[in-house]
Amino acid sequence: CNLFAEEGYIEDPAGSRPFIGQKELAIFFKGVQRMFAELKMTIVEKTLAFNSATVKWQAEAVGYNGRKLYFNGTENFYFNREGQIVAAQVEWDPSVISDQL
Repeated sequence: CNLFAEEGYIEDPAGSRPFIGQKELAIFFKGVQRMFAELKMTIVEKTLAFNSATVKWQAEAVGYNGRKLYFNGTENFYFNREGQIVAAQVEWDPSVISDQL
């Protein structure tokens, strides 16, 4: 969470209710960790700009039922002058996970 500015936020998926500030971001990231028995994310491609970055990723996970899950997406990061994330928007389809369970 310290990568984010004090009032930085994440929308996961983009357009959903954002998790804003350090307390909500901590809740979000703990929730992601608890979703899977195992999770491995791999960066496929990244594009850097002056105050933003776009990262395409692939994920392999194992559900608590033992099933293997595969999904991918793109994350758009926007930075302040100090290099902290002020916004992160994740483009992906969460239904892909439920379809595999």
